[in-house]
Amino acid sequence: MKINCTNNGQPYHYSFKGIPYAKAALKTLPEYGDIVVYRLDKTDLPFLKKMLKNIKLEKLAPEVKDPQQRNEWKHIIKEAAEGINRDEDVYLSTYKSKPCGIISAIPYYNEEVSYLSYVATWPLKAGENVKCAGKVLFKNIFEQAKKDKKAIGLVMDSKCPKGKRNNKTFYSKLKFHDLNNPSVYLKIAKAKDIPKVIEKEFDSVFSYELINSAKNENLGKILDINYPL
Repeated sequence: MKINCTNNGQPYHYSFKGIPYAKAALKTLPEYGDIVVYRLDKTDLPFLKKMLKNIKLEKLAPEVKDPQQRNEWKHIIKEAAEGINRDEDVYLSTYKSKPCGIISAIPYYNEEVSYLSYVATWPLKAGENVKCAGKVLFKNIFEQAKKDKKAIGLVMDSKCPKGKRNNKTFYSKLKFHDLNNPSVYLKIAKAKDIPKVIEKEFDSVFSYELINSAKNENLGKILDINYPL
């Protein structure tokens, strides 16, 4: 797959071999269109580096006034992308042919727990966040944990646009436990809770369909990383 991007009207050409993995559609807004998820590998790093340069959060998220918070947010996106170098599972979500979120996870952190490393979403333009972009990314990780009968672990942080309390609300719904205990950083979604979370928080909100694509298939898609500022 080739991605064509432009810089002052001049095209860039990047080799992008990310495999289309799944697509999701909001059940209450069928006209909204699909969120498409790609599974990435090391061949995608040049593309991701260019994408990171184009995600200018000071323009895309002007409501975040604190430069340090924007830098931390950008850091999470970068670390998620670099999960490829750590042999982690990395997925990119796109909407209307634009990347809008990324997640990385260690599939077998130990015998019982898969470990969620980094996850971040970002607006496509100022004030335009993609609905459920984060939930669709989490769906991939939860489905794998369900299949493997594993728990999921994550470390809470405040490196997000609206801070730690906003994270706590979302993670509580996903059954990550002990969110209010400041002395325990690793939070666990237990294996027994994961099927119910999938049913309530994901399957009730959007349809989700795996994409079966041959390795050598020409996907015929163009992703645009020129975000309107």
